Amino acid sequence: MKRSVLGFLALVSLLAPGCASHPGDAPGGRFQVSAFSSESGGNGCYIIDTKTGELWTRYGGKTTKIGESLK
Repeated sequence: MKRSVLGFLALVSLLAPGCASHPGDAPGGRFQVSAFSSESGGNGCYIIDTKTGELWTRYGGKTTKIGESLK
């Protein structure tokens, strides 16, 4: 679990500079995160870039881009 949380924080820290450089572009915040877990002990999250519509998932220590644009 600690590794997953650290991996998630590392991913967000990589994505955050783009958000911070243009704070007026997305008034409600640029990224939205939704975390999930399963009974078998797996956990992860979905991350959506509300400016570009790109979607990523992080599960099992692996980050995968799911979609280019959801718009």
